[in-house]
Amino acid sequence: MSAEPRLVKMSGAGTDFLVLDAEAARGLGEDLVGWVRRVCRRGLSIGADGVLLVEPVGPDRVRVRFHNPDGSPAFCGNGSRCAARFAHARGFAGPSMTLETEIGDLPAEILDERVRLTLPPPRETGPRTLEWPGERLAGRGIDAGVPHFVVWTGSVARVPLESWGPRVRRHPEFGEAGTNLDVVARREDGALAIRTWERGVEGETLACGSGAL
Repeated sequence: MSAEPRLVKMSGAGTDFLVLDAEAARGLGEDLVGWVRRVCRRGLSIGADGVLLVEPVGPDRVRVRFHNPDGSPAFCGNGSRCAARFAHARGFAGPSMTLETEIGDLPAEILDERVRLTLPPPRETGPRTLEWPGERLAGRGIDAGVPHFVVWTGSVARVPLESWGPRVRRHPEFGEAGTNLDVVARREDGALAIRTWERGVEGETLACGSGAL
């Protein structure tokens, strides 16, 4: 039986990840997806909102691969920030680097305790109205590297996200890949409150970088 790989636990704005370097990932071989599913299960293993594979591929150039808890590959904004911090701490890159991600090359900078990414602008995919028995939900599709369905509401705290999330995520309107769901409300101080149900995690997360775009 092979030894478990060495890994690092990181958090980006409350979204947590397990981070592996290339050597540790190669040690998992063809069992990578199965390992991701097992180790991300909260209550039964370490638990995480996803797994990051980080590998230097050139001077200040780092390849990042992200897997959701269900094993599916995706892009993750907060995960990419954690990957940049990990790469710098491991000496893979200096404070300025390029990340090779699922959505292309992204510039990243380590700024003391902060990590800044330069992301492509989100792209609107149009308004949609979703229906299921007893419910009709209007919102707008946004592609921010991963698909989001954004719904404005009076109060995010009152939204039945546990009910809406699975229905929207797998609604036929979004095809087999599905979508994330963001519910958004404007607070009295002018700031926006956001809650996100993420596909692949199949639940609400504490933060979503692409959703905040």
